[in-house]
Amino acid sequence: MTDDLFRPPESSPPSPPQVEMASWKAITLALLLDIIATIAISVIAGVAYAVVLASQGMSEDQLAHALSNISPTGLFSLTIGGIGLMISVYAGYFCTLKNKTDARKNNAILMVLLGIFCLYAGDENQGIGVNIGLTLLSLLAVYIGHILALRKAATSPTQD
Repeated sequence: MTDDLFRPPESSPPSPPQVEMASWKAITLALLLDIIATIAISVIAGVAYAVVLASQGMSEDQLAHALSNISPTGLFSLTIGGIGLMISVYAGYFCTLKNKTDARKNNAILMVLLGIFCLYAGDENQGIGVNIGLTLLSLLAVYIGHILALRKAATSPTQD
């Protein structure tokens, strides 16, 4: 101990313990995050695409036809799909980090609920095979987020 009364102590106070979120809350928030963020990004990108097409001098009929017949393998669709997959990766990551004790079970429940939503909300114009493929891709993205969160938890220093 030093004789200087105005010098702060050497040790820092302990950080407060991290409180885990309830399983149902982690699953619900991750599911809502994935669905709402993906829909919001799609709507914003769709409006931006419509503005770009309208600025090129398209009539309303041409604009409606172009927006209803967007190619699923075009740059626009692939970009939005990639952003949607990144959101799904983050949803799996979020669900795992918010409740580590039941992480595997929580992500399995999240994947089942998200799979049901994807199959239900899928585009019927693409066919069931493409819809199932895109659903499996979304579920793989959630699982990758889960694995990334587990790796982060394994490599981060533990707090006592």
